[in-house]
Amino acid sequence: MPVCEDCGEYRRRAVEGPQTVTELFEEMDQVEALMKRLAVHRSSLRRRINSLVPISRLPPEILIEIFSLVCQSSSTTPVFLGSICADWRSLAWNTPLLWSRITLEVSDALPKSRPDLLSEWLLRSNNLPLHIKLFPTEEDDSVFLNLRTIMEVLVTRSAYWGSIECILPPQCHDLLSMRHFPILRSVLLRPPKGTISTFSQPPNIYPGRNYGDSEHNF
Repeated sequence: MPVCEDCGEYRRRAVEGPQTVTELFEEMDQVEALMKRLAVHRSSLRRRINSLVPISRLPPEILIEIFSLVCQSSSTTPVFLGSICADWRSLAWNTPLLWSRITLEVSDALPKSRPDLLSEWLLRSNNLPLHIKLFPTEEDDSVFLNLRTIMEVLVTRSAYWGSIECILPPQCHDLLSMRHFPILRSVLLRPPKGTISTFSQPPNIYPGRNYGDSEHNF
C-alpha cells in the first residue's frame, strides 16, 4: 500500500540520516546557509543577464527620458520601474522628475500604509513642481473621508503644487484655506455632483494677494 511504502521510505531516511536532534539542527543550518549562498549567486546571475539587455547599455540620461515618457503616458509608476532590476531602481529612486506626478484613485478602502507611502513619494520629488490628479471611485462620504486623508498629506507640500485636478468635497475645504500655493498654475476643482461648493475662506493661490473673507468659487 502507498502509505506503508511511504512509512518505509521515512524509516530508511531516518536510519541513513542524522541520529540526534543536534545533528538535525546542524543539517538544517547547513541547508539554510546553502540557500543563502544560492540566493546571492542567483542575484549575481540576474544582474549579469540584465547587463546584457540592449536597453541597459543606454546612458542614464536617455533612460530617464524614457522613464519619464512612460510614466506620463501610462499608469506605469517609478515604483514599478524600480522593481525591474537594481540598476533601474537606483536610477528611478534618485530621479525626482519621475515622482513629480501623482495620480491616485481614491476608494472607500484606503490601505493604512498609503499615507506613509505618499509622504515618501513626495520627498522623492525633491523641490520640483507637483502635478496632482485625484479620482474618487465613488462620490460618497466614506470615499471623501479617505480623500481628506490623502489631501492632508499632499498639502504639506502645497508650496510645490504646480497643478491640481480633483473632485473637492466640502470636507476638504479647510485644508486648502490654510495653505499657500505660490507656483500653482493649473487648477481644476469640481464639487461633488448635485452640490454647489464654495469656500468660506478661499485658498491663497496667488502670492502677495489676500482675499480676506470674500467667497471664491472653483
